[in-house]
Amino acid sequence: MLSNTLKNNRDRSTNLNYEKTIRDLVKEYSLQKCLKIIPLLKVENIKVNELEKFLRKFFDENQNPLDKNDDNKKFRSDLKRVIKIYDWLKYR
Repeated sequence: MLSNTLKNNRDRSTNLNYEKTIRDLVKEYSLQKCLKIIPLLKVENIKVNELEKFLRKFFDENQNPLDKNDDNKKFRSDLKRVIKIYDWLKYR
């Protein structure tokens, strides 16, 4: 599911604990930062209901986050990636 680049980044990074849950991340980081970290979490640590809550919160706090404007450019790819992970976990 993840690109080789993301897998390599996860393997090389030592400053983040990829054993955390989404709930842990939301307590520690901004929503945009969480978008970057969630794809790097171990699949067994991603609970579908937590991910759904996270996505709902993100969409509630950000107006049209998938629109193609400069404000969303920074996290639009990350958001799409997290949505794909959610779909895969929910419907596999």
